[in-house]
Amino acid sequence: IRAFAEQDELRIRSLGVASSIPADATGPEALLRAASLSHGRGEISNEAYLQSLAQLTSEEPGYWTAWRTLARAYSILENPEGVLRTSRAAVEALPDSPLARQQLTSVLREQGQLEAAREEARTLIELTAPDTFQAEVILALIEVDLGAYEQVVNLLSGHRARLEAGSIESPEVGLTALAIAYAGL
Repeated sequence: IRAFAEQDELRIRSLGVASSIPADATGPEALLRAASLSHGRGEISNEAYLQSLAQLTSEEPGYWTAWRTLARAYSILENPEGVLRTSRAAVEALPDSPLARQQLTSVLREQGQLEAAREEARTLIELTAPDTFQAEVILALIEVDLGAYEQVVNLLSGHRARLEAGSIESPEVGLTALAIAYAGL
């Protein structure tokens, strides 16, 4: 209740993480639940929570949820270096994880590192083949940021049937229309 009363976003998020893990969880899930619950209740500081999460990612590098939780905590605390460092470490620990790669791609894009984001998105496309639609939309957003509108059209034209079946309000359809307009096609 204190977390909500104080509107402490990280503590509220910690309680959300803890509540998403069953009370009878074991292994790394139990450790994440315990740390998140302690933090959410105000029993440990933000720094202690970050240390707990970092230790969990060190001891259980294959546990994606711990990586995601640590990166999100850094984001809430407005620590972009921590977000980037954690996202890179997650990809190193889980090189074949589309989720880790997607997170790193998004972080790089948000931080203006567009060429690095483009390379990560291309790797994400390889990881998600044969269903590359979402990964290609992510790359298309980066290409828009770079002003490469014809590249966006080329990327998304292979998904024409899927785009036509989507709602006119969908972000993917809007992105395609924007790219076509800017490309002058």
